[in-house]
Amino acid sequence: MDRQVYILGELLGPDDPQVRAIRQLGSVDAPAASALMRNLALQRGIDTDAPPAFGFADRLDTGHLLLGRIRVGDILCQKTGLADKGRRPGHTAILGRSDSGKSFLTKHIAVQAIREGETVLVLARDREWRDILPMFPPEKLLYIEPGDLGINVLEVPRSADGKPVMPPEEWVMNLKTVTRSTLFLRDVASNMFSDTLLDLYAKNNIANGGDYPCLSRLRDAVVNMPMKGKRLSEARDTLINRLDMLIRFLGGLDVIRSRDLHKLFGHSVILDMSGLEEIPCTFLFEFLTVLLRAVFPAEDEQ
Repeated sequence: MDRQVYILGELLGPDDPQVRAIRQLGSVDAPAASALMRNLALQRGIDTDAPPAFGFADRLDTGHLLLGRIRVGDILCQKTGLADKGRRPGHTAILGRSDSGKSFLTKHIAVQAIREGETVLVLARDREWRDILPMFPPEKLLYIEPGDLGINVLEVPRSADGKPVMPPEEWVMNLKTVTRSTLFLRDVASNMFSDTLLDLYAKNNIANGGDYPCLSRLRDAVVNMPMKGKRLSEARDTLINRLDMLIRFLGGLDVIRSRDLHKLFGHSVILDMSGLEEIPCTFLFEFLTVLLRAVFPAEDEQ
C-alpha cells in the first residue's frame, strides 16, 4: 500500500467507509488512491504535508494503550503501555521538562483511547491539540481551554440529579484549603476569603435557590471591606491580588452559573497544563481534583 494512503487512512480512521473504498482502489490505481486520500484529509482539516504521527498499527493487544518500546542501549525491545481498560489506573500523570514530548505522548494515548471506544475531554491552554482535532468528531474528542470551561469555583458542585453534593459551608472549607495551598494565602487572608464568601452566600440566599456569587463579586466584596490595621490591610491586598490573577488567567472561572460538570467529567479527562503559568495552573489542577472527588466519590474510593 502507498505510504501516504496508509498514513492518512490511519489518521482518518481505518473503519471509515470512504477510507476503505480508497484503500481498495489503491491496489489497482495507487496514484488515484493517493490523490483521493489527500483530498479527503484536506477536507477534514488535516495537514497532508505534515500529518500528526499518532495511533499507527504498532499497537498492543486490544484494550491496552501503547506508550512505546523499551530501549536497551541502541536496541528497541518489547512494547510497553497502560493496562487494559478494566485494570487501568484511574489517574495518570506525565511529567517532564519543556519540549520533552509530554503533549505528544498524551495525544498518542488519547488517539488510541478514542479508537478503543473512549470519549476524551481535553483541557489545554495552548493550541498544540489542534493537529488531532480533525481526526475525530467533536462528540468523541472535546477540546476546551481553561478560560472556556464555564466553571464558577464558588458554586457548590452538583451530582447527576442536580442536587448539591455537600453543604455550602463544607464547600467553602474545601475552597479555603485549595486557595491556601495554591495561591499562598496565609491565615488572615484565607479566613477573609472564607468569611466573605459565606457572607455572600447568605446575602444571595443560595439556601433557597439564589444565584451563587462569581469571582468578580467576591473581589468587589473584599475591596469594600472596612479594614483597620496594617496586618488586615496587607492581607486584603494579597487576597485581591490573587483573585485578580485567577480572573485574568482563568476568565472562564468568573461566571454566575456553571456547566453541568458531572456530564462533562463523565469522560476520560486530559489536563494539559503546558502553557499555563504556575500559580493558576496549580489552582486549577487542585480545584478540579477536589471537584471530581466531590462529584464522583465512588470513583475516588477505588
